[in-house]
Amino acid sequence: MPLNVKPDDTVAACAIAMDALQSLSSLMHAIERLNETPAPQARSHIAELCRLAVEMAQDAHNELDLIREQAEARTRRPRQKTPG
Repeated sequence: MPLNVKPDDTVAACAIAMDALQSLSSLMHAIERLNETPAPQARSHIAELCRLAVEMAQDAHNELDLIREQAEARTRRPRQKTPG
């Protein structure tokens, strides 16, 4: 594990990723089932589920990106003031 990554960061990132993947998997199964139905409104429901999946993926990406940024910020050394 790189020095700039705390175990807490890794656990949080894994939890976010696992939750997102599980939710997206459930959505994909629902889309598959809807795709097999002849109901006229099935396409609009599929479109809504696809939009939800995109939003969930983006939210998970943003949370993971924040964890990464925080880990990187901890490793940056403060700039020393130059006389002058």
